[in-house]
Amino acid sequence: MELLITFFITGVVVFTVYFGINKSRGRQQDTQPSTRTNSRWYVRRVIIALAAVVCVVAMICNLPRKYSAPRAIAKRIQRVGTRSGPTVYRFSNLYSFNLVDGPAPRFPLTEGNDGYYYGTTTYGGQDGDGTIFRISSVGEMALLHSFNGDDGGYPNNLLEGDNGNFYGSTSAGGLHGFGTIFVITPSGDLTTLYAFTGRETDGANGPSELIWGNDGNFYGTTFGPSPIVFRATTSGKFTTIHQFGAGDLFVSLVQGSDGNLYGSTAANDYDETKGTIFKFNQAGVLTNLHVFRHFDGSEPGKLVQGSDGSLYGSTAYGGTFDCGTIFRITSNGTMTTLHMFQGDDGKQPRNLVEGAGGNFYGCTNYGGNGHGTLFRITSAGRVTTLHLFSGKDGTGIAELTGSSDGNLYGVSYNGGTDGYPDLYGTYERKSSTLGGPGGGNGTGYGTVFKLTCTY
Repeated sequence: MELLITFFITGVVVFTVYFGINKSRGRQQDTQPSTRTNSRWYVRRVIIALAAVVCVVAMICNLPRKYSAPRAIAKRIQRVGTRSGPTVYRFSNLYSFNLVDGPAPRFPLTEGNDGYYYGTTTYGGQDGDGTIFRISSVGEMALLHSFNGDDGGYPNNLLEGDNGNFYGSTSAGGLHGFGTIFVITPSGDLTTLYAFTGRETDGANGPSELIWGNDGNFYGTTFGPSPIVFRATTSGKFTTIHQFGAGDLFVSLVQGSDGNLYGSTAANDYDETKGTIFKFNQAGVLTNLHVFRHFDGSEPGKLVQGSDGSLYGSTAYGGTFDCGTIFRITSNGTMTTLHMFQGDDGKQPRNLVEGAGGNFYGCTNYGGNGHGTLFRITSAGRVTTLHLFSGKDGTGIAELTGSSDGNLYGVSYNGGTDGYPDLYGTYERKSSTLGGPGGGNGTGYGTVFKLTCTY
C-alpha cells in the first residue's frame, strides 16, 4: 500500500510539473527566453529528477526480502517484525491442553494464510494417537482431526501449500505401521499420500519433520538405524535420494539459499561423536561440515539460515557447563560457538527463529526456575532472558514460530493449568492404539503461548 501511494504522489508531481513546462514553453516559442524563465525551467527539471529518485528509492525499499525459508510462497515467513527490533515484550498463555484435544504438542505452529495457527499434538484425541488443531491469536481452539493409527499416529510438523491445504507426516501408524505423509484441508478432511513400508528402501523407520524444497517438493529424513534423506511430491510420489550408515540419527533438514540441504545428526554410539552438521548438495554429494566433541556441544538440533547467509543452531548438551550451546556455522564449515548455557540462564536450548535486527529467539527445556526460559540472542552471542516459565504457563518447551503480526507464538510439551496443582500426581490417560504413552506427565498436558513484541 505504501508503494502504491508513493507512486501516485510521484506521478501527480511529475505530471503537474511536466504540464507546466510544456505550457510555459508553448507561450515562449517565438520569444527570447528571459533569465527568469530559464531559472524556472531548470528548477522544474530538478523537481522531475528528485521525483524520479524518490520513485526509485521507494521501489528498492519495497522489494521483497530474501528469506531463509526455501518456499516463501507456501507459508508465511516466520520472522519477528521487519524493524530494528522490539523494545517491550509481554508473555501470555493462550491455551492449556487436556486429554480431549490432545496432550504434548512438540512441533512449531504454522501460520495459515487465513490468519489462524495450525499445529499437532503427539498424543491424545479420540484414540490417543495425536491430533491436528487450529488456534487463533487470542486462543480460540478448534480440533480438526484425531488420528486413529490406521491413518497414522504421532504427527510431526505441518506445512501450508499454495492451495491452502496443510501437509505433514506421522512417525507411526498407517497401512504398514511405519508412518505416513498426509494432506489435510483447513476443515479437517485428511488424505494419506504415502505410507512408509518399514523396508530399507524407504528408511526402515518413520519420518521426522518435512520441509518445502525450492522445487515444490517435500524433503525429509527417517529415524535410525539406517536413516535416509527422501523427496516426496504433493501427489505422494516417493524417492530415496540418500542412505546413511548405521548409528546416524537425524533431526531435521533445512534448505539453504544456495539450494543445498543442510542437516544435523545426533550422537553416534558407533564412533562416539556427539553429533554432526552436514551438507547435501544438488548433485547428491554429502559433506560433513562439523563433528561435535562435547566441549563445543552435543546433540545438535534443527538449523535455521540467518539473513547473513550463515546457519544457526543449538545443542541440547555439551559446552563448559554441559547445559547446551548456541552456534553459528558457515556453508563451508567454519564453526563459532556463540553462547554456552550455565543453567540459571537456561538448560537444553531448543531450535531458533530469526527476528528483527538479526536477533534470534529460542527456548530452553530446563533451567531458569526449573521449567525453562524464553531468550533472545544477538548474532554476537549476547543472551537476554525474556521469560522464566513457571510450569503453569508451560515447561518442556518445543519450538517458537515468528508471525506476520510481529509476535512470537510457541508450544510447550508439558505444563499448563490442566493437571495442576498436583505436581507429582498421576492422571488418567487414554492409552494410544499404537502402544505409546497417552498424555501428560502429571504436570499439565502442554500449552500454546504468545510473546507480544512492541516496537
